[in-house]
Amino acid sequence: GRKWWKKGQAPRVNVHDFPSLAEGTAIPYGAYDVHRNEGMVNVGMTHDTAEFAVASIRRWWRQFGIRHYPAARHLFICADSGGSNAARNRAWKYYLQKFSDEAKLEIVVGHYPPGTSNVACIVMRSLPLTGRSSGSFRRLFTPHKSDAL
Repeated sequence: GRKWWKKGQAPRVNVHDFPSLAEGTAIPYGAYDVHRNEGMVNVGMTHDTAEFAVASIRRWWRQFGIRHYPAARHLFICADSGGSNAARNRAWKYYLQKFSDEAKLEIVVGHYPPGTSNVACIVMRSLPLTGRSSGSFRRLFTPHKSDAL
């Protein structure tokens, strides 16, 4: 929850990212399974790359997805429209196809429209996992269960 301070007594804090004050970088990617109401956070120490985004999906699949969905042949991924997993990012498509071939999964990606965010729906459920500093918790990877598939 939040901690309330009396007017004029709240401590001064940095509320945004200040790379000049940091000793390193942490890039979080989250996977949230809507069906099981479970989440996972994968934290990298390099820049926000398509390769890392797909590595996070791969890790989720190997650690959780394949165990909970052993008969799955399809994976539906909801992703925001910016950064490493943008709809026009060729590296994202390349690495995602490599993972699709490895896992023998047909993968469909649904991108949120530009200017929208998937953060609210996942962060609020994931706060015990990530804490309040999860403003960068931007990725939502959801297995799709459908009789049509």
